Amino acid sequence: ALVSTATQSEPRTLVVQVFDSTGGVLPGASVEVEQESQPTRSASTDATGQVRFDAVPPGDYTITAAVLGFRTLKTTMSLKTASQWNQAV
Repeated sequence: ALVSTATQSEPRTLVVQVFDSTGGVLPGASVEVEQESQPTRSASTDATGQVRFDAVPPGDYTITAAVLGFRTLKTTMSLKTASQWNQAV
């Protein structure tokens, strides 16, 4: 479980890791990070299924992950505490 009481006011690096239903990482997944007041950011996961987005300000986001042969996953999350900047989808 992710637990933190500290709130973040400065941008941080958001790390997203994409897994399949068996827990295997998915390299090459297309990941988009959207927030109303920010431009949409997109990148592909690396060999470990991770992608990093630098200078992400705190707020509410929609994260979309897509991989050929898998259903597209779209999730909404609030990034306000330090532990929330590492997300598994």
